[in-house]
Amino acid sequence: MKQGSLRSVMEALDRERVRFLVVGGLAVNAHGLLRVTADVDIVAQLTPENIHKTFTALAMLGYRPLVPVTADGFADPRRVDSGQANACSPVPQ
Repeated sequence: MKQGSLRSVMEALDRERVRFLVVGGLAVNAHGLLRVTADVDIVAQLTPENIHKTFTALAMLGYRPLVPVTADGFADPRRVDSGQANACSPVPQ
């Protein structure tokens, strides 16, 4: 990921007031250890409102999920509450 792309993603998430953490290689770098990475790993808070804001922020930059998932499907509280944040899984009864 290019530095300009990273900046755009962070600014978009911030603009939408998304609650998120940067993890993975970039987080390691921020703590002073050198690690080569080609992507950014983000963990967003799993609340329906925050998930919708995350999808909106990333969509404004042209990012789309690689799997068939919508913000509504991913934010379904029945999935989050059951620990099944994977929106491709069946909804727990």
